[in-house]
Amino acid sequence: MGAQPWKGMYTLGIMLIILGVLILAWPGATLLVMAILFGCYLVVTGVMGMVEGFSDRHESTGMRVAYVIMGVLGVVLGLWCLRRVDVTVLILAFLLSVFWIMRGIVDLSAAMSVSGPGSGWLAFAGIMSVIAGVLVLFWPGITLAVLITFAGAWLLIYGAMLIYGGYRLHKLAPR
Repeated sequence: MGAQPWKGMYTLGIMLIILGVLILAWPGATLLVMAILFGCYLVVTGVMGMVEGFSDRHESTGMRVAYVIMGVLGVVLGLWCLRRVDVTVLILAFLLSVFWIMRGIVDLSAAMSVSGPGSGWLAFAGIMSVIAGVLVLFWPGITLAVLITFAGAWLLIYGAMLIYGGYRLHKLAPR
């Protein structure tokens, strides 16, 4: 897809729309699955860190000890996340808000550095991402159902924007 980036934009846009629909269809299950996957991710990467620390002979002793300590920490945190799914969901909401703010800043920066068709939509997406991130970060009364609904809607809009951007790029591509 490197020679034809519009294909990547189409693919990602379609994937985001599918994910948005799934999130909107099953918001409760989405929260549970996200929390469980996050816990599993921490356990797996923790185990991998411990294996690396015990088996990598090319690293210094201090580095190997750091890998083992980080691995143990990852396993412990992962198991805690799997045991306390409710708290994990709140942590993920915080991380999502930080991601949205960062994504919005990147989109706004890109929109300001590029002029032409589509830069307005990119700026709009950036503003929406920053607003969503700030709302989730600073409005603790927001319910997780609202957060999931907003996330699903944001994915639908962003996916549609990527597809439109891919279409515009495809039209401009040399034949």
